[in-house]
Amino acid sequence: MSARNLRYMQKFASEFDNDEFLQGVLAKLPWNHNQVLLDKIKDKEIRKWYAKESIKNHA
Repeated sequence: MSARNLRYMQKFASEFDNDEFLQGVLAKLPWNHNQVLLDKIKDKEIRKWYAKESIKNHA
C-alpha cells in the first residue's frame, strides 16, 4: 500500500467519521471516485451532493 493511498484513507476517515452518509452513498462509489471528490471539492456538503448525483446517474 502506498503512502499516498494511506493519506487518502486518513483524510476519508476524518471527513466522514461516524457519518451515516458513508454507509449509504460513499460505500457504493469506487475508491478512485471518492479520491477525486476529496481532491476537487473542499466543501463537505457539496461533496455529498456530487456523490449522491453520481450514484443516481450510475457513476
